[in-house]
Amino acid sequence: MSRYLRDGTISLVDQAILSLANFLVGVFLIQNTTKNEYGSYVLAYAAILLVIGAQNAIVTTQMTVRIPQKRPPERAPFCGALAVGQFLVFLPVLAMVSGLVATAATVGLISGRSAVITAVIGMACFGILLREFARGYFFTQLRPMVVLTIDLAYVALLFVGLVLARTLAQEQLYLLAIGMLGLASLGSGWLALASAQLPWRQSLTNQVKVLRESWIHGRWALGGVGVTWLQDQSYVYLLSLLAGTASTAEANAARLLLMPVMLLNTGISRITMPMWSNLRHEGRRHEIEMGARRIFLTLSLAIVGYVAVMVAIEDLIVPFLFSSEYTSMRNLVVLWGAVLALQIARSNYSVILQVHEGFRQITQANTVSALVAVVAALVLIPSYGIEGSLLALLGAEATLTLLLATEWRRRVRAGT
Repeated sequence: MSRYLRDGTISLVDQAILSLANFLVGVFLIQNTTKNEYGSYVLAYAAILLVIGAQNAIVTTQMTVRIPQKRPPERAPFCGALAVGQFLVFLPVLAMVSGLVATAATVGLISGRSAVITAVIGMACFGILLREFARGYFFTQLRPMVVLTIDLAYVALLFVGLVLARTLAQEQLYLLAIGMLGLASLGSGWLALASAQLPWRQSLTNQVKVLRESWIHGRWALGGVGVTWLQDQSYVYLLSLLAGTASTAEANAARLLLMPVMLLNTGISRITMPMWSNLRHEGRRHEIEMGARRIFLTLSLAIVGYVAVMVAIEDLIVPFLFSSEYTSMRNLVVLWGAVLALQIARSNYSVILQVHEGFRQITQANTVSALVAVVAALVLIPSYGIEGSLLALLGAEATLTLLLATEWRRRVRAGT
């Protein structure tokens, strides 16, 4: 078995485990909380995804792309400086946001419940940042088996915590679930980085130097993350605003049904980015393009088959998994399948352009598609509800895929 196939298989197993874990957490909360409480959890998780995306933009992606360009003795100090230095960026931002929210709650601009949720998110993000860095580091080292071990520990800690929370506290279970995400991440991430033997103690000057180096391209990637998050998660907030958190809960419940195939794309991209970065460094562009085509074809066929099965058994699986508050989701499952297929295509182009340091072009394309997502959602949600939000997301994904593909073809013609 080639190393590419072996590492890809391990990464897929890893994402399958995470997919199953996220699915079970969702089902657990749907069965043990109200629709509005589960909708609030979905809103909180969307905020956490924004933090992870920002970290990915200015820390983990830059680490992956820049490591092959450095001499071997420089690599460990570079990663160690990023591991510690990232908290110089994120902790002050999280503290500032928490302070603003607390002030807003004090003067009555937002509810006390919103302030509590924000505080819990902020505390959870510390552990989440630690674990996500550990995963990114070991993916960069092409050691997906270590990543799998990290995630197995995370899942075990998470479910032990959820069972204890359900046993000891019946109220505010959705808040406790957010906290458990942070605690489980903290434990697994700390153990992983303790074994990495990176040079943690470095001068502040060196940490700032490394962060500045990452910021050169990371600022464009950060802008791309912001607008991509707006595109991907606008349906969550606009649905809550225009149709209520119960609609958000139902949309995400339908998304949960596709979770087993939805996160496979993430698993593939985490292992292809370091591999394609090395191939680009070696001038083997053709192999990158061939790999992208194979990934799209394989995952698209998997999605079509999975959606067909879900539609066929929808009348059986929805009452079995969810509470009586949730009804038919056939149309939503089909729409989510179409969205996911387009996300695979645009993810391939995005990773290829990131490997070729096209962060500015990705951000520009994302800005256009995010605008499409928001405007379309504002038009479609009042008339079509949840289906309208997903149609808006579908249009945005199609726009982004077209723009990224056009940029890549331009680069190929120009030979850059």
